[in-house]
Amino acid sequence: MMSVYPEDAPNQPEYVKIGIESGLPISVNGKQLSPTTFLAELNEIGGSMELAKLTWFRIDLWFDPLRESMDAFMQKITETTIGSVTLKLYKGSATVASRKSPYSLYRQDISSFESGKIYDQADAAVFIRLYGLLMRVRAMLEQGI
Repeated sequence: MMSVYPEDAPNQPEYVKIGIESGLPISVNGKQLSPTTFLAELNEIGGSMELAKLTWFRIDLWFDPLRESMDAFMQKITETTIGSVTLKLYKGSATVASRKSPYSLYRQDISSFESGKIYDQADAAVFIRLYGLLMRVRAMLEQGI
């Protein structure tokens, strides 16, 4: 499908739910798809909402050991990347409407920075000082100090 101008796109948003397993997209709106069919389906949906064609690519140095190491790293860190994300498509924009995962680190009971028992606001000052230290040392090096 060809894309349309934003003003010609539908006046109602469209919601698209993408299923994810081990860090890989596996379904659109509950329909299991191969990687190629997955991209074609998203391009079809995105074209009607005036989204640029979705193009996913990786620049691989296929025979380089670095690629194998990066693949192993990604496979390990995405083991628990499971769940779904729902996108709201509207007149050329895509925003996240919801996320769901059994391994989500977000917890309602500790989400407040004001009353949580796990987060101490004093930690922010320490973090800022430590992070700022790198910038101060770099500035000193650039000034020859």
